[in-house]
Amino acid sequence: MKLFTNRLFNHRRIIFIFLLAIFLPLLIAGYLSLSTFSKRREAIKNLLESNLWISGEAALNSVEGRLLEHERRVLKSENYIRFVQPGKPGHTNLSSSVLSEDSVGQLFLLDADFKIVFPETGSDNTSLIQWGKEIDNSQFASSFNQAEYYEFSQKNYTHAAKLYKECTVSAPSNQYRAVAYEGLGRCLLASEKYDEAEKVYNVLSGDYGQFLNKASHPYGIDAIFQLYEIARKKKQEEKSLTVLLNLYKQVREGVWIINQPSYDFYITEIESILSNKLTEEKFPEIRRSYAVIQKQQSSYGQTLLFADFLERNAIPQIKEKSSLLRTENRTAQDRFPGTFKDDNFLISYDILPDFQPGQTFYNGFCWDLNLLKNMIITKILEDLSKDSGLDFKIIDDKDHNISSGNDELTSGESMTLAFRIFPLPWKLLVSHPEIK
Repeated sequence: MKLFTNRLFNHRRIIFIFLLAIFLPLLIAGYLSLSTFSKRREAIKNLLESNLWISGEAALNSVEGRLLEHERRVLKSENYIRFVQPGKPGHTNLSSSVLSEDSVGQLFLLDADFKIVFPETGSDNTSLIQWGKEIDNSQFASSFNQAEYYEFSQKNYTHAAKLYKECTVSAPSNQYRAVAYEGLGRCLLASEKYDEAEKVYNVLSGDYGQFLNKASHPYGIDAIFQLYEIARKKKQEEKSLTVLLNLYKQVREGVWIINQPSYDFYITEIESILSNKLTEEKFPEIRRSYAVIQKQQSSYGQTLLFADFLERNAIPQIKEKSSLLRTENRTAQDRFPGTFKDDNFLISYDILPDFQPGQTFYNGFCWDLNLLKNMIITKILEDLSKDSGLDFKIIDDKDHNISSGNDELTSGESMTLAFRIFPLPWKLLVSHPEIK
């Protein structure tokens, strides 16, 4: 029995040694292979991370290079020459009319004294327009003075209207002719000759609307206000409200170049009348049209806001930087960031020596940062991602993806790079999917 047990034990030991001889080399080989794979994996990861920094730098340079090309194209002097030529546009400031379809922002032009040439807005000078010496002792001046005497002192509106009508013929220029038509319209209105007054104010609005009266207000706006009053006095309520609604739309579109206080006054006055008159259910079409216009952005209102922004935020910095450029003999083209009413902005500008004979001008461009990040930069990064296989995102100082609003985790598997040439309020986040 004991002999049988020893034989069984020896047999099992032989089997164990045999199995160990077979599997031990396999285990050793497996361990060595696993160790080698881990080291190789770590080596590949280190290589990818090294290439990530190189690729990130290249991507950043590519983005800023494209923005520099865009900036140079926008700041070319030929884009601004039209703003100082006869028949220049009034207040249109979107650069899309000058640049390519993906170029969005607002152009501006300053003269040598840093006064805004473009976008054009009304002057804040509300002093009365003075008569020129060219009408002294003229038939026009004599008739006009008599007309004012009969209108204001004698209240003889019929005779005053006759004299004003003579002045419309003898006026030495359209400016004086507009003044005469204004007086004629007043007298006809005071005489309750509404049909004749309506014709005069239509002429004043259509032919002389851009001229300024003695209070520096466009004749066009005041004439249309009088047309509204005439329709109201003639009990043509629907027509009067239609006239006023059209005036409201034209003021918002900038048909007349006026300053901010005048714009606010006219808009407030018209809105007060329309809101009061359109409370009843009598004119549903006019009320709907009014509601649609109110929901739309006022193009001229935006122009006035942009001009105010330039005065308060951009021009002081351009003045300071321009003086440094002259003392340090640096390149003129420059850019600077800032904040206006909780919104970030970026200004690019240049100096145009001899833009006009012997005159220096300053041209510039206010980037629309929302469209910059959503259209220009995003498209550049998408193209780079396709070519390189890397993931590119733009994040803010809180590591939020500015496109999606999601948090982006920054770790050793990614890297962030700050913009260098363009002082943008964001960072470039670069990652490689294979590192993970």
